[in-house]
Amino acid sequence: MAIAVDRAPGTSLEAMETSMREIDGIIRESVPEAKNTYINFGQGEGIMAFFSTRTSSEGDVTLGLTNLTQRQRSQFDIQDDLRERLKTIPGVEARFADRGQEAMFGSGTDIMVELFGHDLSRAEALANVVAEKVKGIKGVADVESSLRESAPELRVNFDRQRLADLGLSTAQLSRLVSTSVLGSVVTRYREAGDEYDVRVQLVKDARRSKEDIENILIVTPAGKPIPLRAVAEVEYSKAPIEITREGQERMVTVNIDISGRDLRSVTNDVRKALQQVSVPNDFRIEIGGIAEEQQESFMYLGLAALAALLLVYMVMASQFESLLDPFIILFTIPLSSIGVALALLLTGTNLNVMALIGIIMLVGIVVNNGIVLVDFINQLRQRGKELFEAIMEAGRARMRP
Repeated sequence: MAIAVDRAPGTSLEAMETSMREIDGIIRESVPEAKNTYINFGQGEGIMAFFSTRTSSEGDVTLGLTNLTQRQRSQFDIQDDLRERLKTIPGVEARFADRGQEAMFGSGTDIMVELFGHDLSRAEALANVVAEKVKGIKGVADVESSLRESAPELRVNFDRQRLADLGLSTAQLSRLVSTSVLGSVVTRYREAGDEYDVRVQLVKDARRSKEDIENILIVTPAGKPIPLRAVAEVEYSKAPIEITREGQERMVTVNIDISGRDLRSVTNDVRKALQQVSVPNDFRIEIGGIAEEQQESFMYLGLAALAALLLVYMVMASQFESLLDPFIILFTIPLSSIGVALALLLTGTNLNVMALIGIIMLVGIVVNNGIVLVDFINQLRQRGKELFEAIMEAGRARMRP
């Protein structure tokens, strides 16, 4: 069981550690079924931090649960209990992710409302409207927008005319600032068969504040050192943590996780709620996530089932040398739906992709039994028995356990 944890952008590692320890304490107290707990949060330093999409205000918790036979609560019961307990931690947003669904569908979000448009500010406002609409739907547990609170940053605005007068370029200064803050590998050191990167970077005390960045020294082509503030303005700003695009369009998503209801019924309610949202002409809304992937999977499985039935009919027609006998066998398949419906009802299982795979496997078993039965009936007919007598004898011989 995985939990994604978020705090406000710019949260320090110390504050994040405090929150993660609180989460660990709640898990230890309320989840005796947890065999082990793995907690990871924060962002590394150096060049890896530049390429990482995770910030210091993000983390995740992975729980290894005991075997289902050794505990009284299901994973979903544990999630519902933990969800309410984690809401008591101030400033923390916790969302449960299903790793099995991520592996199968490529997404851990049950329903994803995708908003397409180029204006981010209007997209954010529309996402907030959508989030408020779907929060009241029964079965909706977590609602989160991909445009979370903007992350604080220091923005460096270069005076291009001043740079041109000094014979400097924005590319040079960008590399200098990047090296000063994030560092860069200038060479490698080898010793006893091991190789080490040699990274040049300002010490932490020289890159902690806005004033430190403004005082980064630049050497002009004339050899004169000047501070960065002489050729650029450094200011506090905020920016989205990430901007997602799909098909060259900017996309904002509202991620919805469900609990206590089946995915299809909640998806239908979400579609009804979206019909009440006023969407600008230059925006469009689509449904994605596991709901979309499951719908596509149903379609492909349906096509696969039709193709399988056609191929099975062709093979049986050639084996029996009859066009009628294969139809008799295939007409037994709908009867298996009685047992399927009863099994799903008794176990409380929804008609999902795994259930459909099981149904396709059951079709193979039903067809195999039908082939054996019809073939035996034909053998008895060839021995001179009447049709009804052959059917009764074949049924007694082949259909008993």
